Amino acid sequence: MYNIKNSKLLLPVDQAAYAYHNGLIKGLAIYVYLKFCTDGKIKNSDPLLTQLRKDLRLTDNRTFKLHINRLIAHNWIGHCPKSGMYFIRNTNFIRQLYNFCGRQATVVQPQDLKNFQQYLAAVLICKEITGQQFYWDVVVKRKLNKATVKWAAATHSRVSSHSSTRPKYFGLCNKTIAGILGCKQTRACVLKNQAAALGYLEVKHRYQDLLNLQKPDFNVRSVLVENYPQFAGRIRCWRKWQGDQKYIKLVLQMHDEIISKITFKRIPKLSAFCLPIAVTQGINTRSLKAA
Repeated sequence: MYNIKNSKLLLPVDQAAYAYHNGLIKGLAIYVYLKFCTDGKIKNSDPLLTQLRKDLRLTDNRTFKLHINRLIAHNWIGHCPKSGMYFIRNTNFIRQLYNFCGRQATVVQPQDLKNFQQYLAAVLICKEITGQQFYWDVVVKRKLNKATVKWAAATHSRVSSHSSTRPKYFGLCNKTIAGILGCKQTRACVLKNQAAALGYLEVKHRYQDLLNLQKPDFNVRSVLVENYPQFAGRIRCWRKWQGDQKYIKLVLQMHDEIISKITFKRIPKLSAFCLPIAVTQGINTRSLKAA
């Protein structure tokens, strides 16, 4: 990467989620790259932009301009056509502009830009996992008031709110991950495994014992599914040995345990640095006119 000025960046999770779900993954990568390598402004003729395109694999000039124009349209980057200067907005300004009230941010490092889609997917998955842990280890433990418990159950955990006891482990099934990422289950599984291979999270497969068979029974699976339709597609057969005796173990595949390797930080409340609304509107208006 070209001339790094900032080795780490606190990226609000709300901003990361917005980018992921609104086709701004590459745009956010450009934004973060410029935050790493500039002091907040850069001229369109700066050689840094050539290196950026190389590092982010944006070899086609039209594609690069498309992403830049999207950032300008969203006011994440300002642009003055007369001077050819780009202005990289502060994350706090963007939080106020889009009303991103969440106080959770992820620590981004330059190397994360090499696999940015997998990184953002891991952020969204790990946010859910840390939410589950927060609910059971903080909210329930401290016996907070009813309103707070309702808030935590609604915003921090998709699993724990359906159970009255702390789960043995924290994790998500592929169907839930697909809902979080807004994709099909097969794609969600691929992204989860890629994120694990890159070290952003750890996945442990979990199984529940059903029964042991002394000899193969090709009808047992269909019988179990007929009586327990929720088991469909989740029954696995393993060959096991006990001494000299071989037997068949039937297990039920549970949702995977997921351990977060993403570093999260708590950032100030939105109200701590709110700009006057007239200033925000003025900057936004000028940006739209410039675009």
